[in-house]
Amino acid sequence: MSPKAIALCIGAVMAVAIIATLLATSMKKLQTYEVGLIYNKITKKLHDNPKFEGLHLGPPGFSFIIFPNVYQTKTFNGIMCLNQNGVRIILDVSCQFKIQLHSMKKVIKEFKDFEGLKRVNNIRRPKPYEKAIREKERAREDILVAKQERPKQLIEAETKMKEAIAVSNITLEKARSRARIKKKQAEAEASAIIIQYQKEAESLQNVLSSEGLNYTNEGFLQYMAIRIISSLNSPLHVGMNLPENPNLIPFRVLPPPIQ
Repeated sequence: MSPKAIALCIGAVMAVAIIATLLATSMKKLQTYEVGLIYNKITKKLHDNPKFEGLHLGPPGFSFIIFPNVYQTKTFNGIMCLNQNGVRIILDVSCQFKIQLHSMKKVIKEFKDFEGLKRVNNIRRPKPYEKAIREKERAREDILVAKQERPKQLIEAETKMKEAIAVSNITLEKARSRARIKKKQAEAEASAIIIQYQKEAESLQNVLSSEGLNYTNEGFLQYMAIRIISSLNSPLHVGMNLPENPNLIPFRVLPPPIQ
């Protein structure tokens, strides 16, 4: 065989090997439960149209970014949240999800692949948000305690009010009773004074009337002076000027008392 023929054979074998290699690297297979987008590793370009199960031809050296084409289940345990009434509760949640084909390219750009998407778990809320939740829960518990204590406080307030009313009624009744007693005493004293003055008037009338003692005005004044002096509880001292000639004062010798 001539050297030219040998070179042609070698070239043909190499061409077949290259074509086989290109075909091998340009064909990828997807399973029934898979969907993927073609990614050109050389040009760094991501195709738009998703591919489903079967054998697919693409640029040499391409790869599929694959997502499950069936629903997947993701479980989250111990999630703390607030219910409708604002009470803190802890939940265990299971979510089913499936890639939306029209959003597949956007999801790949954001999360790279399905493994990156699955890592988005154990989400932590910001500390200010956690603090706000705790404060709201504490305030709600305080309100609940206040509501539970309110009937007791109302009963205590009503009891104190009834006690105050009872004490005030007793005080008013005592005041009314003392007022009635004082009124009766005043009426009795007034009646006694009126009777006393009536008797005094009758006595004076008897002194002045012709049917009685028939005192003159001078005699009546002497009578009243004697009564006043006799009613005194202490000695009465009278100051008088001495006459110019004491010897001229007449003295009357009283007769000795009858034995």
